[in-house]
Amino acid sequence: MTMELVNRTPLVAAWNVTLGKDAAESLCVAARGTWVIDERGGLELLEEQPPYQPVDACVGEPGVSSVRYEADTGEMKPATDCALVGSAMGPRGRRVKAVDVAFRVGPVAKRARVVGERRRVFWLLRWWTSGPRAFQKVPLLWELAAGGTDATPVDEKRHAQDLRNPYGRGFRARGSKLPVRGSALPQVLPAGGRGPAGFGLTGPQWAHRKPFAGTYDDAWRENRCPLLPEDFDERFHLAAAPGLSTPEHLAGGEPVEVRGCTPSGRLAFTLPRARVRASATLDAGPEPVEMKLVTVTVDTDLMHLRLLWRGAIRVHGRLPKLARIEVKAEGLA
Repeated sequence: MTMELVNRTPLVAAWNVTLGKDAAESLCVAARGTWVIDERGGLELLEEQPPYQPVDACVGEPGVSSVRYEADTGEMKPATDCALVGSAMGPRGRRVKAVDVAFRVGPVAKRARVVGERRRVFWLLRWWTSGPRAFQKVPLLWELAAGGTDATPVDEKRHAQDLRNPYGRGFRARGSKLPVRGSALPQVLPAGGRGPAGFGLTGPQWAHRKPFAGTYDDAWRENRCPLLPEDFDERFHLAAAPGLSTPEHLAGGEPVEVRGCTPSGRLAFTLPRARVRASATLDAGPEPVEMKLVTVTVDTDLMHLRLLWRGAIRVHGRLPKLARIEVKAEGLA
């Protein structure tokens, strides 16, 4: 039997199969749309949508750089991730030494201070931090926040990384051979306190996701391996920066605000009140697949809004009977 995907929307649609804690198969349907944002906050659906993205799109080499856009297909999420892609800039393109960036989507919000390039210098028998250089734009990358990985110690057991942000700068392992003189310091700083600050998506190895991964101990190895542990929490699949995953799925119509990333200094709009519906035809006819908004990505460099919906139903033992998936949508304009 040939499976047919019928996409009756201008969105990109796809599907994949996932395994739960009990190794049961679930069918996950995904739909992703991209809108152009004008300076006044108006939205218009792109006539030609970016193609299906089967894997994460990274800033640089996959595995050693941060994620810019997540894959369209993947695990179902218990809430909505919100991410900001873009660059901090001064008002009307003026060169500045620091900019405050703020990002808000519905009930979640985050702030950071972005400064110009700073380096460590040695002068008068002391180490100093140079003053920030003036800039026009600084990308909001995890690579420019505190954190990092250090593989320079001779003893490999001392190789280490800051799991709060493995791709950042400034981290040094014990016995580090990294040069201090001239080393670059973080440019994306938390609004208050210390540590990594960012607005982008994160990976499964990051510290704030680890508590939800479950317990992989001797009991797990003896009784459940290779299944997920009993205490695995689906919140592990939430990939937003700390503080940018909503308490529950967004429904559309929520306000969005970005400060410090556009020439005017402020961008505000409302999420489309779009409704995506899907169904899967198996042995007993069409079954509804409840679609939820799982990721909101605002890209102020491209002035794009990307919305990703996913929905899942259990199909264990019935996957060979899957004949058709149909996706529909309303309220996209």
